[in-house]
Amino acid sequence: MKDISVIILNYNASEYTKKCIESIIRNTSDSINYEIIIVDNNSTSLEYDKIKNYTEIENIKIIRSKVNLGFSGGNTLGFQFSDSKY
Repeated sequence: MKDISVIILNYNASEYTKKCIESIIRNTSDSINYEIIIVDNNSTSLEYDKIKNYTEIENIKIIRSKVNLGFSGGNTLGFQFSDSKY
């Protein structure tokens, strides 16, 4: 079980999402067992393609929603895939 899950919503903003992921990785201590869950809220295929390779990193999951669930719905979807205390 992870210590913390970070849920990031992406909707046609792959450049911001990539910067956020890289910042989390760069600034998180090795002593924290974390996961990053990216919920793609029905972005265009082009935007999704820019972030899908992050799944190759062990502690990153991407969930692609077929509809835009909004902020709360996207976070709820991400939470369903989390495996952490917080």
